[in-house]
Amino acid sequence: MKTGAYLSVKGLHRSAAIFAGNFPVAWQFKTVKVDHENAEMIEIRWPHTQHTFDLAGYGSSAPGTKVQLMDTQISPVEYRCRLWKPIFIQNIPLVK
Repeated sequence: MKTGAYLSVKGLHRSAAIFAGNFPVAWQFKTVKVDHENAEMIEIRWPHTQHTFDLAGYGSSAPGTKVQLMDTQISPVEYRCRLWKPIFIQNIPLVK
């Protein structure tokens, strides 16, 4: 959903919360091929660091799990809560 907000982070450290804010932030998107699923997903990083988007609770799949920043060097293919599937949506009106 397009809201006019930007994804940002409350600090550049382990477990920092990801939130929607008003200030534009640049993120690095890295394509990761998942061979056993024959799919490509993305890993979202703070540029030029090891900090990546990660699901809280050690990759909890529970609804409402928060997204946080993590800095450990674990293979995203083995630790799937760091991979995201892009869904491209066109012509979504701005929510006011």
